[in-house]
Amino acid sequence: MSYFDGNGAELFGYTILGTIICVVTCGIAAPWIICKIYSWKLSHTVINGRRLTFDGTGASLLGHWIVWELLTLVTCGIYSFFMYVALRKWEMKHTYIDGEAVVPNESSSYFDGNSFEYLGYAVLGGILTCVTCGIATPWAVCMIQRWDVKHQNINNRRLVFSGTGLGFLGEYIIIALLSLITCGIYSSWGQVRLLKYITRHTDFVD
Repeated sequence: MSYFDGNGAELFGYTILGTIICVVTCGIAAPWIICKIYSWKLSHTVINGRRLTFDGTGASLLGHWIVWELLTLVTCGIYSFFMYVALRKWEMKHTYIDGEAVVPNESSSYFDGNSFEYLGYAVLGGILTCVTCGIATPWAVCMIQRWDVKHQNINNRRLVFSGTGLGFLGEYIIIALLSLITCGIYSSWGQVRLLKYITRHTDFVD
């Protein structure tokens, strides 16, 4: 059984705190905030009865982050597509199954998707969303999520995502309407609804 047991209030608190800290530090603290929120997400993620954990730190991400930001600036934003995959690779390298012994070179975790694949899916998803005036968003989200999950390997266990655009449609409508009504305040709770749906439909291949 897979599930996500975090709640929107917690994510809202981390988001507000993270935003304030990033503003005060002119963005320097971004790596620490990213690690804090990602660690929170994984601590509430259970895949087939196995809870996940994250051991990455802001200090170890900082050097990578500075390089990625500079490359994004130099390429007028084009590198942002590559930055997404670079960050996913770094995150997955520090993702494990809680309580399971990690043996070097035997129980490794990694992300083996590449930036050009992500770029293709992101562009296709953007086109579908624009052409359908947002109606195809659930399908675009699930398409990218399916690609992302199939390239995740945690402690040498490959993952698979079985969610569908049609299955996510109801959740998407609720998230969109409540976010609109609350002027965006519901977005944190919406993200948690999305995480719950994604996790429910994520399993280890074996």
